[in-house]
Order: sequence, then C-alpha cells, then structure tokens
Amino acid sequence: EKLESKRRKTSLFTIIVMIVILASFGLQGFAIGFNTEKIIIIISAISAFVVSGTVAVKQIIMQRLDTLRVVHNKIRMEVNKFMLENNKLTTNVNGLEDEVLNLQHL
Repeated sequence: EKLESKRRKTSLFTIIVMIVILASFGLQGFAIGFNTEKIIIIISAISAFVVSGTVAVKQIIMQRLDTLRVVHNKIRMEVNKFMLENNKLTTNVNGLEDEVLNLQHL
C-alpha cells in the first residue's frame, strides 16, 4: 500500500511537471508570436510537444522499471528463503548419512 501511495504521488508530480512544461512552452510561443514570424511559433510549439512527450515516455519507463525492481527484490527474498531451507535440509541429510554409517558398523 505504501508503494502504491508513493507511485501515485510520483505520477501526480510527473503530470504537474508536464503541465508546467507545456504551459511554459506555450507562453514562450505566444510571446514570440507577437514579435516574430509564424514559423518560429510553429517550431516552438513542435519543440514543446516533443520535449513534453519525451518527458512523459521517460517517466513511464522509470515507473515500469521501479515496478520491476520491486518484483526483483521479492524474488530475491524468496530465493534467499529457499537457500536457507536447502542448507537446513543438506545439514539434516548429512546427519542422517552419518547415522547410517554408524549403524552399518554395528
């Protein structure tokens, strides 16, 4: 639950950042529009969409990697538990083998 809450906060923050970026580029384009030719406005708008789109894609990739990291850590914990159980079983089997050898001498 804490992880989901953290992920939601990160997503909300990402959305706010993207809105601010888009607004910033939009205002820059608007300001340029009053002073220069329309081609610069178009270039500014295109660059704004490219940058904000790139930011969105990068954030999505980072969130997926974060999810994969959590899964990877859970798998690692399970593997560690299995290793401990395997060590216990190995110790028990070795002890039983020793007892069998002792009983064979009788």
